[in-house]
Amino acid sequence: MKKLLSCLAVCLVFASAGFAAYDPVITITGEAQDTVLGYQEGQEYDFSFVVNGSRTEHNIDSFISDRNSWYSETLEQKPVFTELYGSGVSGEYVRPDSENGDPWEKINIESDGIYITLSSDYSDINSETLNGSTISKLNAYPFLLAGLTFDYSDTSYVTPQEYFSDYLGEYSVSEQPVLNMISSGGDTAFDITSVTITPEPATMALLGLGGFILRKRRA
Repeated sequence: MKKLLSCLAVCLVFASAGFAAYDPVITITGEAQDTVLGYQEGQEYDFSFVVNGSRTEHNIDSFISDRNSWYSETLEQKPVFTELYGSGVSGEYVRPDSENGDPWEKINIESDGIYITLSSDYSDINSETLNGSTISKLNAYPFLLAGLTFDYSDTSYVTPQEYFSDYLGEYSVSEQPVLNMISSGGDTAFDITSVTITPEPATMALLGLGGFILRKRRA
């Protein structure tokens, strides 16, 4: 019965993507490589990147046969990310402004996986490590999701909502990808163990799916 309910929940999430506007959330779970900055070696932490689902196209975006990417490096360009939260960060993400350094935000999808970058060129992103050091950059090296091949062949623009609606779920990862963190108190890294792609919590709550867990997809 529980398995049936979980399957129904997943179906509802997928169905909702077809008619409800939402922001996809890419949650990266990783084990701390070191005991530093308030993190404990070997303990898992979550980093949830809320993607601007309805983001319109900019000329710096790339939709060609071997790469799809959403990219922002100036305030004039619509943000790629709107929020950052999770057990691995504190504070509230604020997009860097022109006085503190332009934003640098990127999601890049190609044959070797997904790249995610959220950073400021010269300042910080108003988020902190667990010991209060300000974070200036989070960068996930390209990662592949077990049992899944991402399509990166679109040659015309697709919004993040449209794109990630095809990939909602929880996945283990292939090989040994890493999430790097640069902060005012030093640098550290997390070995990525899983990735979850969901609608943002408000949409999940609207659908009454907050208590359900999406089934893991494995190779």
